[in-house]
Amino acid sequence: MEFIGQVLTAFPELQLKVERVIAEGDTVAAPLRFTGTHQGEFAGIAPTGRRATVAMTEMTRFRNGKCAEHWGVADLAGLMAQLGAMPS
Repeated sequence: MEFIGQVLTAFPELQLKVERVIAEGDTVAAPLRFTGTHQGEFAGIAPTGRRATVAMTEMTRFRNGKCAEHWGVADLAGLMAQLGAMPS
């Protein structure tokens, strides 16, 4: 949850697009894409004013209608490259 707060502080007008939802049994997967402008510090990087788009995949397993497990993967190297913090 702390990471989400950091992202929302750094990209306050963040837009999230769910590309698709795939469900099988008790597990749901969703490829996502977030786009936003870097307006606050993120991972020690001062605001750059650059727009960035990040691909992510989220998976959740449910038990009795509640989240039992969650996994997520985000292209943070791609984000850092877009912010100029590392080579692309």
